[in-house]
Amino acid sequence: RAEVPCAKRARGGAAIRWLRVGARTQHHTITVVVVNMAGVEVVRPTLSMDSTVWDVKRKVSKATGIPPWRQQLLLDAQILSGAGVLADVGLQDGASLSLVVSSGSKVVTASGDGLAKVWCSSTGRCLQTLKGHDDCVRTAVFSPDGGEVLTASHDGTAKLWHASSGACIRTFVGHHGPVNSAMMSSDGASVVTAAGDGSCKIWDRSTAECTQTFLLDGPGARWATFSPDSSLVLAATFGDGAKLWNAATGEHQQSFVHSRSICHASFSADGEFAVTASRDGTAKLWRVASGECLETFPDKGNDWVRSAVLSPDGLSLLTTQYGSAVLWDVRSGDELKVLSPFDEITLAVNSAVFSPSGLAVLATSDDGARLCDLE
Repeated sequence: RAEVPCAKRARGGAAIRWLRVGARTQHHTITVVVVNMAGVEVVRPTLSMDSTVWDVKRKVSKATGIPPWRQQLLLDAQILSGAGVLADVGLQDGASLSLVVSSGSKVVTASGDGLAKVWCSSTGRCLQTLKGHDDCVRTAVFSPDGGEVLTASHDGTAKLWHASSGACIRTFVGHHGPVNSAMMSSDGASVVTAAGDGSCKIWDRSTAECTQTFLLDGPGARWATFSPDSSLVLAATFGDGAKLWNAATGEHQQSFVHSRSICHASFSADGEFAVTASRDGTAKLWRVASGECLETFPDKGNDWVRSAVLSPDGLSLLTTQYGSAVLWDVRSGDELKVLSPFDEITLAVNSAVFSPSGLAVLATSDDGARLCDLE
């Protein structure tokens, strides 16, 4: 699988390249002053010392429109992880942070050759190769701040990597079968994995400690992901349904059932809806709270549907199958467009995702990955 962070310009025109963040500590809070290179203050939030670097980035994002994944906070030339707690990253009274904002977009891909690669989306140049798994890499995704990459492999592990240097930061060990997917929570603090050993697991991103295990009725799960607020976990199982759990308590909340096994499941951006893709040849749209099926999208070639994702605005659905990806109108259920990103129409499109802007699609197959403009 693959993921595309897409470049976005700051309000008012040109992207801000460098910002300075000055910080001072008082009791159990810290006031962070963000200014641009011209010395103009952008935002001045006050946060508790148990807030994370990601919380600072969200404040910058709200004020400037610069997405967190394009931001890197540096303390004494060291890049801080988005999941780092302010009290633990070495900030002292009067300390300052430098915020570097990337102007380009990157793509990360997973491959059967045991490697994951980071690419420049505009040139197609490989920027970094992540090497360390002993079997095929099933999924690769960026952390919310874009500074790290999380991979899942059939070698039974998930790994966290530094996106720029390619260094392996942490390995998540505990499954007794191939790990089919690994995803991060929206704040970057937790990881959820789906495996062929009959379980899904939640891990502490900082310690690689398993904090929650969900046992399945069937042989395992192909995919698991967090809801946007990280309170729920949705898993596509090898059985006939997708399972929804409370991430904190492990309580089962809903089941979303197809007539055959589920290949993929994902949430809408607001977390109110879920979509599932199945070997029964359909994708379905569900209301998360009630478990009600709102719409069924049939496969155009009587093939099983490999993946299904909603656009950032929730108005379009993207499904994949042999030879093509199909764009649907969520409100009417009508087909909007058929994309054939690869030369061989018989080549399976394994997955496809929207860019954060919703204006481009990254599709993957056994032949590689292609970036398609929807406009």
